[in-house]
Amino acid sequence: MKFRSLFFILVVSLLLSGCGLLGNNADTGESITQDYDYASGGQNFSVLLNGVGMKIDSVIPRSGARVGYTYLVLTVELVNQSSNPIVPETFVLVDDASNKYASQKNLAFESELTRLPLFVNKGDEGVTGHIIFEVPNAALQADLRLRWESESHKSRIDIFLGALPAV
Repeated sequence: MKFRSLFFILVVSLLLSGCGLLGNNADTGESITQDYDYASGGQNFSVLLNGVGMKIDSVIPRSGARVGYTYLVLTVELVNQSSNPIVPETFVLVDDASNKYASQKNLAFESELTRLPLFVNKGDEGVTGHIIFEVPNAALQADLRLRWESESHKSRIDIFLGALPAV
């Protein structure tokens, strides 16, 4: 009788879990506000959402300042047809464990690069520049994506970088 009760509870739990009625214990923190629009894409493909266009033209790994870290130099192209400016400083890299990496400034090799402007205003098209992130080498194989999220646009765009080589 105990076996039958245990089996029944197991079957009911599996059914409820499969139907989404039980909570997921493996929360990744990747929730998005209900009223946000979302789009995603991959490197070398344009993504357009609510008047904002993004494309990653290239990702170049460089040796990091710290052992076990790599700089990623992203060449990004932006288009803004929305009424609100895009602020590239708010871009972050996110890995599959929901770790977020902020862009870096004042680096020794910055003179070799063209930074994105502080704001990309309405009507700006084909604005191209670099944004730099420092990530641990382990994150290079962790499904990194460039994320732009904006409260004023009610939008989030993720552009997946794919597997990247360590330097």
